[in-house]
Amino acid sequence: MAEKGGSGESRVPNYCRITMKLRDEDQFVERFSGNITATGVFIQTKKQRPVGTIVSLFAQLKTGEHLFAATSVVKLSRPAGEAHSGQLPGMSLQFLDVHPRDKEWLQGILERGDEEDDVEIEVSDPLAGD
Repeated sequence: MAEKGGSGESRVPNYCRITMKLRDEDQFVERFSGNITATGVFIQTKKQRPVGTIVSLFAQLKTGEHLFAATSVVKLSRPAGEAHSGQLPGMSLQFLDVHPRDKEWLQGILERGDEEDDVEIEVSDPLAGD
């Protein structure tokens, strides 16, 4: 959602929160194993944010149990409906800050499987009233 700047022009919010609600840890592995590295992740979504947007990324179980969190920045934003050589719409996020506990968890995840599954992903701009 665009906001009006002081001079009347529209500006894009520079912050969003992404919360992934997963069935279990294995679902995270199944869904993201081909799209995550120690330095970032690709999130498939039709609600992309502009390059440079700061993202608070949270992965948790549907029960609310914490799996992983990272402050990230959008490095690539691929809109839906545009020709991208068959590539899926979404955002590539580069991790800026990951808690040491979560780095260890992520390292373990990177050593696991590669099947795909659907994950409920919410993208919102709480500072913009989204």
